[in-house]
Amino acid sequence: MAATHGRYLQAWAPPGFMWGPWLDTYGQGGGTSTYKIVFESVSQGKSPFEAEIEYYQGSELKREVVNGPGSHTFRMGMCACVARIRFRSFTMGQDIRVTLATN
Repeated sequence: MAATHGRYLQAWAPPGFMWGPWLDTYGQGGGTSTYKIVFESVSQGKSPFEAEIEYYQGSELKREVVNGPGSHTFRMGMCACVARIRFRSFTMGQDIRVTLATN
């Protein structure tokens, strides 16, 4: 299947070490699919940040923390479930643009 691009979300990475609110990214029902999330700061003052991604593989909940800006690819499925993401910044609060794609 060809990659699908163009779905965007806006997120907030608060300053300090608190996580921002969760954003639902993908819904899944049935088989497995591979997903890619790209995240970048659109704030004028850039700061390093982290993304926490939560998703299911069958009945097992997976959580991964990755540095931003960047991207993350994961495989989710064999469930009726939702993947979600949230962010935190280490110094200044950041507006984050999230791009969603499927492969």
